[in-house]
Amino acid sequence: MIIQITARHDSVTDGMKRYAEQKGEKLVRIFDGLTKIEIVLDGQGARQSAEAILAVAGGETIVVRAEESKMNAAIDAMIDRAERRVRDHKEKRRDHRTESPEVSDAASDAGEDLETYSEVIDRTEFPSP
Repeated sequence: MIIQITARHDSVTDGMKRYAEQKGEKLVRIFDGLTKIEIVLDGQGARQSAEAILAVAGGETIVVRAEESKMNAAIDAMIDRAERRVRDHKEKRRDHRTESPEVSDAASDAGEDLETYSEVIDRTEFPSP
């Protein structure tokens, strides 16, 4: 599993990279079908933004983005959104169909002892009018 962190328009400290990588590993624990996580940190102007591009097994891609006034807050918001999207994706992939319940031997044996409609009619005494 590859976690790649890049900076755009600004240099990012090693501590910030480690923080983003730790948060990215959280996504891997939620869903092991992630093949690559690319985190792009953009520190241009007063707004700090964090973007995650998640490569999912099967060729799909999930992209999330968040902007905040501080980079830590942007990373946290981006990870929260990514976590929600990954959980939604995981839920979509799950097979929700239930298998038909097995018929137990006791139930099938009980079915053999049942009388037919004509047998019930033959043994029933009806009052005469």
